[in-house]
Amino acid sequence: MLRATADRRVRPRGRAGKWLQREAPQAAGVDALRHDRVESVAEWDAAVAHTGLPAV
Repeated sequence: MLRATADRRVRPRGRAGKWLQREAPQAAGVDALRHDRVESVAEWDAAVAHTGLPAV
């Protein structure tokens, strides 16, 4: 079965799992920032880089 995505592309449902795997590192970075689990400057920089937000 096909499903239309937000950007108007149509993909088979079975491939949605691959998208989730590809987005997992970004989600992990956001999760680290959200829960204050960042312990070092390098870890913080890596988490910010994954979010696409400008570094302060």
